[in-house]
Amino acid sequence: MATVTIGRLELARVLEDDTPIFDPGAMYPESTPDDFERERGWLMPRFFDEARWLLESCMQSYVFRSGDRAVLIDTCVGNDKPGRRRDYWTHAQWPFLENLAAAGYRPEDIDLVLITHLHVDHVGWNTRLVDGRWEPTFPNARYVFTAADLDSLKAKHAGGDGQYVNVFEDSVKPILDAGLAELVAVDHVVEDGIRFEPAPGHTPGQVNIRISSEGEEGLVTADVFHHPIQARHPGWNSRACEHQPTASSTRRAVFERAAERDTLLLPAHFEPCRLRRENGGFRFLFD
Repeated sequence: MATVTIGRLELARVLEDDTPIFDPGAMYPESTPDDFERERGWLMPRFFDEARWLLESCMQSYVFRSGDRAVLIDTCVGNDKPGRRRDYWTHAQWPFLENLAAAGYRPEDIDLVLITHLHVDHVGWNTRLVDGRWEPTFPNARYVFTAADLDSLKAKHAGGDGQYVNVFEDSVKPILDAGLAELVAVDHVVEDGIRFEPAPGHTPGQVNIRISSEGEEGLVTADVFHHPIQARHPGWNSRACEHQPTASSTRRAVFERAAERDTLLLPAHFEPCRLRRENGGFRFLFD
């Protein structure tokens, strides 16, 4: 189980799946094949599946203990979920809970579930299917997410967006109904050393999560960026960014601050890294 440390805290990556599924041109409409060819030296094969011409990526959570509380950040796609736009995600079966157990945590051990935003691949394990009903996976936890993103998801639900009708019904509404949700502002302080920071654009109420301990900092970056190629092209937005200009400006601001402060970045869809300025742009650095 891969781990990183921030001061006295040890965070484990909990993998759901790392199968390449994202077509680069579909993911980044502003890109061309030549953009990826120019970065071949560092991009392939670690971050790009050339044979299938797909971006390498993963679905993962982060889990750690802060004092006497176990904290899980984001909950991936989930098992048994109906009606996702990607067939690969519909009624999927992944060993997420087994991987969580390998990190040393049972579902009932989790005290806080912090959710960066309410997109399909960040809320799925909020619930699991038990005897035909969607039950909270982490029954002893408070699920903390922003009121702004809940409002956005409810609007998608009311508008009949098929995938997000299902996401609301199977992964969010059961948490609300169980009284486990804690709706907060985008600058919410979770506790000393853990706080939300607004990161709008991908969704209206998306947040990053800054974790500080003993003078060290880490930043869980939600979907401010999805792939290392965006360091070279920080203006590129994914097709899933709901407000494109805001997403781009948020990304640039996160990059600038991370490079200045040497912050450990904890991305949603690839491995932890740091960021450096390079040749007028940026470059992710990996161990």
